Amino acid sequence: MKLSEARKNKEFFINSIDIDSNEELGIRLMHLGFLENEPISVVNKTPISHDALLVNIKGTQIALTKYEASLILIREA
Repeated sequence: MKLSEARKNKEFFINSIDIDSNEELGIRLMHLGFLENEPISVVNKTPISHDALLVNIKGTQIALTKYEASLILIREA
């Protein structure tokens, strides 16, 4: 499942980052702490379009576009 499809206020774990789709962005996400087996949750989504997400990872809230979130593959906690 992709992070962009995740429900709000539910905890997930990161499976991997799809680096093949966009290597530069994938590496940037990993530098920000989006690493395998890291717990993550969606705090909020933009209304109606859900084009952006606010996620909580390692006690920090980070805003991601829907495209950025689609590169992060997750599994349920």
